[in-house]
Amino acid sequence: NGQSVMTMSEMTPEQVTAQVKLVQEVMAKAMKKGDHYGVIPGTNKPTLFKAGAEKLMLTFRLAAEYEIASEIETKELFSYKVKCRLTHIPSGNFVGAGLGACNTREKKYQHAQPSDIQNTVLKMAAKRALVAAILNATAASDIFTQDMEDASPEKDIPDTITEAQGKRLYAIWKKAGFDDQQVKDHLKEKYGIISTKAIKK
Repeated sequence: NGQSVMTMSEMTPEQVTAQVKLVQEVMAKAMKKGDHYGVIPGTNKPTLFKAGAEKLMLTFRLAAEYEIASEIETKELFSYKVKCRLTHIPSGNFVGAGLGACNTREKKYQHAQPSDIQNTVLKMAAKRALVAAILNATAASDIFTQDMEDASPEKDIPDTITEAQGKRLYAIWKKAGFDDQQVKDHLKEKYGIISTKAIKK
């Protein structure tokens, strides 16, 4: 079965096939599209999300350990590379690892103050490392990809308002008697952003 496979140093072709089949069965019976994986238009494989990786951890009885492999922490930039190691819980055997990286200069974070999203960026690097490790250790890369995992909307990072909505808000503030600098100061002090383009929906 899938659990015993993880304890073996070498696998027969039949065992590899059985493991891939187990991943497929978990996907079909225990995973939900949109929650555990997504389908990005134009890609050949579904994209494994963190919740789906956690399902496979449970299936194969794996434990994850994280280590920050490298970090940059300055006023302008927070950047992390995280290593995730997976071990088989009953045996304690090492079964695989993955690397994940994230930084505050990525497009999705460009309107935020780096210090405000430091923890978010670290968590994203860890998430990417976990997904990479699961794909490496369970043969799930035959079924899933992680290349586009960030194309799915993050629940904790909503989309920003449209340019038209930003202009409308700006016009309202101007009509209320605020000058350009007061609007900018308000956005920075209250919301940690420097432009109406960064206002979340």
